[in-house]
Amino acid sequence: MNSTIVAQNDFEIKQEISEQDQLFRNRYKIDIPEQIGIYEQLQDEPGVTSKQVLGSPQKISVGQMNRIRREWELQRKAGRPHKPKDSNVLPSMPVLSHLPQAGVSLLQMWLEEKQIYEPILERIHQMIEHYRQQHPDERFRLLQSKPQTIAKKWQALTILPLLDIGKLSELDYKPHNMREILGYHYGSSSLTQFLGELERIGAAELKLELANCATGDYCYIDGHMIAFWSLLKMHKGKITMLGRIMPGSKAVIAHDESGSAIGLEYYPPDTHLSKIIEDYCSAIELTTGIKNFIIDREVNSVDIAKLFVLRDWNLICLLDSNEYKGAESFSKRFVGQLDDGSSLYKATWSCYHEGDPRKFVVVQETNRCLVYWTTPDIFNKLTALQIVKYYRSRAEIQENNIKRMIAHGELNTNFGNKKVYGEDRTQKRKMEKLDEKLGKLQAKEQKFEQAITTQQVKIQSSEDSGHNQRLIQRTAKLEQIQQQKNEVTQKISKVEEKKQQLGAPAVRADRDFRKQTIMTFRTLWLENVIKALFSLIFNALKQPLDIEIALDLLFFRTADRIESHDEILYYLSTKDLSNKYQEILFRLIAGFNEIGLFYKGKQVHVYASEFV
Repeated sequence: MNSTIVAQNDFEIKQEISEQDQLFRNRYKIDIPEQIGIYEQLQDEPGVTSKQVLGSPQKISVGQMNRIRREWELQRKAGRPHKPKDSNVLPSMPVLSHLPQAGVSLLQMWLEEKQIYEPILERIHQMIEHYRQQHPDERFRLLQSKPQTIAKKWQALTILPLLDIGKLSELDYKPHNMREILGYHYGSSSLTQFLGELERIGAAELKLELANCATGDYCYIDGHMIAFWSLLKMHKGKITMLGRIMPGSKAVIAHDESGSAIGLEYYPPDTHLSKIIEDYCSAIELTTGIKNFIIDREVNSVDIAKLFVLRDWNLICLLDSNEYKGAESFSKRFVGQLDDGSSLYKATWSCYHEGDPRKFVVVQETNRCLVYWTTPDIFNKLTALQIVKYYRSRAEIQENNIKRMIAHGELNTNFGNKKVYGEDRTQKRKMEKLDEKLGKLQAKEQKFEQAITTQQVKIQSSEDSGHNQRLIQRTAKLEQIQQQKNEVTQKISKVEEKKQQLGAPAVRADRDFRKQTIMTFRTLWLENVIKALFSLIFNALKQPLDIEIALDLLFFRTADRIESHDEILYYLSTKDLSNKYQEILFRLIAGFNEIGLFYKGKQVHVYASEFV
């Protein structure tokens, strides 16, 4: 019995030794005791990297250590190791940091805490899922990224304009404080790839999300031309800010009464606003329900007025000064005065203009006469003063808004160099004009040929009747008609030569607007949320304040940030500020503190300090 037990124990010992021999054996530059120590360490810390296990100096390579771990079945999970938290900093100990752009950090905390990013991120995830269903065999990073990674990259793209980063390549050489504001940092390569993948899944349709913030019954529409430098043959338009005819893109932007952007579309620069305004207004009506539009004089015409009446839309526009000769061109009725003493009249044309449905509001100033026109329905609903005020609100709602987005929203920055090749519309327009001219000339030539035939019959009649005087007159008339026909024939030949010079239908490039649309949507969305934040601050102040001054004072000043276990304190620098602007900054800080912002359970307070 005892011999049987001893034999069994000997067998188990031998089996354990044989298993150890399989795990631990003489290896190159690493003996068995060291292997046993590493094996025990890996069992205690399975996530430790091979480089950390080997220490310094390394006896064997990391690759050899990885092969040994696979033999032991103790390899770590794929991916980068997480950075260990600093164990020397206690949670209750305040942490001090210096921020060059304190207001941007406050904005980011407000956006995260109020979950304002969530609708956009949810829409991106829907687009990713739709793309997966449409292309089940596709594999690229965005389709496999975690939601947290997508959120971080989108937040980084959104906040870049406030860090004075336009093109993504500027991340590699311009100083910025993305890490201090967001808590993480991305280089240009990561965000460029992310933007390209957003383009691939159709994220340009994010522009439709702007319509969700539409309020009021009126919509302002304006175009903004962006220049694009290229050596390729591209369609061109007049870039008004530069005063040049050159390639570019045309952003048509819509704002509601509160100044929030609610619509965006991109068109080639050679496309006039009047050509696309019907489709654009149809999209605005479909997404927001708004049917009242205020547009600059670019769409001023009788045809546009007829179109809006036909579509049951209302329009307020400015009449071109070359269409009238002062107030005497109108039959007017005095209705009041503006604050500056200008006289207001509701008016119609003094002379009958067939088919013109436009109604007018005349503003008679001291040195000039301004005329606004509307469709009949809104003319009867609004007073003359309301019509003038609605139109003049364009200055702040659109023009100043666009200037701010150029200044701190990178609205003028071009994203993406892709081209879309199609027919040369410039050549096509020239060809259409030549065809139209050729058709008229050919009709005139045919008319002269008929006249020549008729005149020859008359001459033959004069010869037969022997009327010499009439014969001389009719012969002279024939020569005159033949001369006119020859002139028309020469013009036809010149037109045909010009058509031959234009040649066969050519190809010309347009920009691919998908990346540009995504980033312009980003700019418009950012402007909307900035206005929303400052509207809360201004409501708390109960006093009017210029948003441009507020942006400079709150967003772009340095501050010290102190974070403890229960609160986050910002001390904004008042250095080099005059007494007047210090007072404005104090008001802004008081308004922000009235909001009562909490970030991750910690209350945020802002103070002013001259010692920062």
